[in-house]
Amino acid sequence: MTFIDCNASIGEVLYNKFPLVNPTLDNQLSLMRRYGISRALCSSGFCLPFDIDYGNELMSQWGREYRGILPVFTAAPESFTPFNNAKAMKIYPKIMNYCLSSLHVGGICAQAAEKNLPVLLQFGQTDMRELMALLSDFPGVNFIVTEFYYRNLRNLCPLLENYKNFYVEISFLKTFGALEFLCERFGAGRLVFGTGSPYYGAGASIAMVLCAEISQDDKELIAHGNIELLCHLEVSDHDD
Repeated sequence: MTFIDCNASIGEVLYNKFPLVNPTLDNQLSLMRRYGISRALCSSGFCLPFDIDYGNELMSQWGREYRGILPVFTAAPESFTPFNNAKAMKIYPKIMNYCLSSLHVGGICAQAAEKNLPVLLQFGQTDMRELMALLSDFPGVNFIVTEFYYRNLRNLCPLLENYKNFYVEISFLKTFGALEFLCERFGAGRLVFGTGSPYYGAGASIAMVLCAEISQDDKELIAHGNIELLCHLEVSDHDD
């Protein structure tokens, strides 16, 4: 089965996370080969403590040079990096100290809508009220919320039911039967495979998909089909 990771990063970030391996480009490519992940949406950790433009340019360069790397550009209200070859955008409101109001992120979301790029957001970087307002204020932007902890499953269901622009990355949904429950109730169309690599191991996410008691078609959607649609990837872009 083809896996495309929607939640990977390269370059160490200066907050309370400790990578399993040194988060270099070579190590990320090595992890992808080890776990059979054909491509990965990668953001740059250099954007957070150092310079957004520098980190985004690195991702742009690596995306051109390495077939497996899909560049994710970090966005912030004061940054005007061109998003020319980005496949997605990512925001860190708490780390970068801005709020998620339309006043602050309206420009970011306008760029996302113009470029037709999904926006990635860690669940720990927001709260439910901010997230619901964001989804309501920008219905034309697709948001992929990563690291949505399984203990928040009760909060997840109303979001999937009421916001068609809400997608969830599965790596933290480790409750027994979670994928089966969500696929039965909402379908597999808004569940996206991700790992959090290199800060979390990829094996658990892969096992969740492979061992889930759902149809093969649903597994394919979660593993690669949904992110291909969201990021406008050609099917031929991944390895069978």
